[in-house]
Amino acid sequence: RLPFEGITDNPAWSPSGDTVYYPGRTKDGSWGLWRQAADGSGAPERVLGPVAGVGFEIAIPSTGGVALMQQGSDSTRGLYALPLTPNGQPRAWAVNSSHNYAPSFSPDGRWVAYSSVEPATHKAQIYVQAFPKAGRRWPVSSGGTEPLWSHDGRTIYYVRADTMFAAAVRTTPTFSVGRNRMVFTADFASSVFTNYTRDPRTGDFIMTSQLQGNTAALVVVLNWFQVLQQRMAGGR
Repeated sequence: RLPFEGITDNPAWSPSGDTVYYPGRTKDGSWGLWRQAADGSGAPERVLGPVAGVGFEIAIPSTGGVALMQQGSDSTRGLYALPLTPNGQPRAWAVNSSHNYAPSFSPDGRWVAYSSVEPATHKAQIYVQAFPKAGRRWPVSSGGTEPLWSHDGRTIYYVRADTMFAAAVRTTPTFSVGRNRMVFTADFASSVFTNYTRDPRTGDFIMTSQLQGNTAALVVVLNWFQVLQQRMAGGR
């Protein structure tokens, strides 16, 4: 357990694996971005803050040097790029009339998948844009939240209701989306943040699941590729 006097949320690893970055709320009620050695040595160091609004989520690319952070109120969240340097200040990356959140970098750090809620429809969808210079945005799903890029860069996972989906994608010569397939169903804990990850060694999914009485539990999905093959064979 990393020592921090306050509330912490949504941590992210540095590419080297020796540092943990996390949003933290101090006793005075203000949020900020903090970092600390993963082994718990040393004191927490504030990277940015205080940050206006509510708790937020960050993503760090494999190339390091920058964090993509979600910032704003519950109704107007945008994505900002924050240089992880002394006195670095966030700059707008995907800030518009939509509610943009839950960023996930591609393995090469050149693309970002994120959730977006359009004001006109109030429907969450997954989009992809280039990074660091945002341009055209590509729709990945017809509904969905909590995107997560696979370690080989060829799949974007996302959640819709109680189902995990996998969208086949390509990033060369430009971004394109293939078929979307259902992977498995589970009682996902509802959140605006990404509540699951994958073990890069085994491919197993690790997620929080909602149980009766609003109690969250940790769930590990083993042999998920076999489940996917069974779904594909059944035409689902």
